[in-house]
Amino acid sequence: MMTEIILDGNGKVDPESELFKKLNEWHEKDEYSKIVEAVLAVPRENWSNKLWFRLISAYNNMREFDRAREELNKIEPFCDNPADLSRLHYMGGYIHYIQDREYLAIAEYRRGLDADPEDSVGLNLQGQIDNCRSDIQKRIEKLHSLAELINRETVQKCADRSEKRSLSQEEFTLYLGFLPAGRVIPGQEKALGFEYFKKYEGAEKQIVLDGLQSRFGFFDYDSFINFYKNSPYCNVTPFAEEVRAYIAGTSEVDREGMSADNRYLIDCYIEFINAFNEFLPQAGVLAWDISEKIGFLRWAYACDILTDADYSQVMQYLHDLAREKFSSFEEYILSLAFGAALFMFNVQRLNIVQAIDFLARNAPEIIGELSGLEW
Repeated sequence: MMTEIILDGNGKVDPESELFKKLNEWHEKDEYSKIVEAVLAVPRENWSNKLWFRLISAYNNMREFDRAREELNKIEPFCDNPADLSRLHYMGGYIHYIQDREYLAIAEYRRGLDADPEDSVGLNLQGQIDNCRSDIQKRIEKLHSLAELINRETVQKCADRSEKRSLSQEEFTLYLGFLPAGRVIPGQEKALGFEYFKKYEGAEKQIVLDGLQSRFGFFDYDSFINFYKNSPYCNVTPFAEEVRAYIAGTSEVDREGMSADNRYLIDCYIEFINAFNEFLPQAGVLAWDISEKIGFLRWAYACDILTDADYSQVMQYLHDLAREKFSSFEEYILSLAFGAALFMFNVQRLNIVQAIDFLARNAPEIIGELSGLEW
């Protein structure tokens, strides 16, 4: 398959080389693997940026985004003119866009426009930005409609006071963390369930310990404490509350003193949270953190990372915190459901689609499990 190539004076593949004609033909026929094979057959030291970008484009079209991103990181130091910078950020934006991360795509497209205001390559970067904004608007509207539905169903279900089930303190605490109670570590057969002092033994204990370390990074007391205090899996509230303060106009943080990138990030979160902010209780999304921390505490205790005393003390604290910050399961349900959406939006890098899907999957279960309980 190797096509004869011509090198320019810098030892790079000449743009008039026959190779580019073949690449164009394969692109027209959607034969992207042939493009990859042909480019990789050329010694890397002979790659021009033009050839390098053809490889990245082929990876994108093959949906091999990790490889495309890896090559973009490698080529970036060699992009020193408006045209190459524009293409660099266009391709980075495309990767985000095709993965439903429109906010991040916009940031890349804007960098491309800043580098090449005249859009000399003809990539229509402003048009790409406008398309992203249109998609975001539709998805934010969908999120708001879903939030209205969840709020309505929660209020209706919780208003039905017939046959509300009363709970002991232990049961109450377990139901605060009922979502993680149903999860399993890969390789494990059964979830935690609703046994307050559950312990793992033997091979199952090792499976769970290995899973916790590989997935969440904790395996002993010190690493667990660091995870508990800092992990984005169970510490959504602090940043959310700052964003809600911006929405309410009560934030004391000077946005003008931030970098442009940080201001843009805050604006993204403001737009997302504002889609359901009116339905949040005063405690915001705190229920998500409480629920997840209960789950992680139970895993850590079941694997003997925590002593009986440590476990009981922190579980008691989370029980008391929920009692203090929420006055009903109606408030807790809404806080937990929208906290789930914000969590997914955050860990999936501002992906509204995945946040909506996660909310739609979890909200019915949350409402169904908690609305029939007595606070």
